[in-house]
Amino acid sequence: MPYTFSFNGIRKDYVYMLRGRKRSAWAPRSLNLLTVTQKPGAYLQGVDISPREIEVPICVVGEDIGDLQKIKEDLASWLVTDEPKELIFEDEPDRIYYAIVDGTLDFEEIVRIGQGIIRFICPDPYKYGQEKIASFPSDNVLLNYKGTEKGDPIFQLEVLQPVTFAMIQNQDDEYMMIGKPVNV
Repeated sequence: MPYTFSFNGIRKDYVYMLRGRKRSAWAPRSLNLLTVTQKPGAYLQGVDISPREIEVPICVVGEDIGDLQKIKEDLASWLVTDEPKELIFEDEPDRIYYAIVDGTLDFEEIVRIGQGIIRFICPDPYKYGQEKIASFPSDNVLLNYKGTEKGDPIFQLEVLQPVTFAMIQNQDDEYMMIGKPVNV
């Protein structure tokens, strides 16, 4: 079964992914090692995480060679952006990459079929799960996530009743507060 993908919230019915796509299991890492003369091995000084590269071989099918040229224009207007956008693969629908197209797309064209490789770069090398939305059944709620990397949450609060303050606190007793508690 041929798979496809969505980019910037859009999926094109004429694009199919081919075999040979390259999506690494984790973000690229390189070790910073310090070697010392006359000491076996090295000291680990840290780990650098590089941008992630994703290569996607694709096939597009048009009605004829003229239609194929229009499809290439449509691909450019869809995929060429000035900043990273959401990239979601159909075979991994619960993960989001933030990617931008790098290089060009040169097609091998045969009558009404074009094949080529799209190269995406993810400056933020991590992939993300779906956004979690939590309702507060009372004055507080506990949120957990099962990620493999540290993450910085984004909170949006919608105030439905008059209140004097809103506070968000983590497990280390660090907090952010808007307003001021009132002494009753």
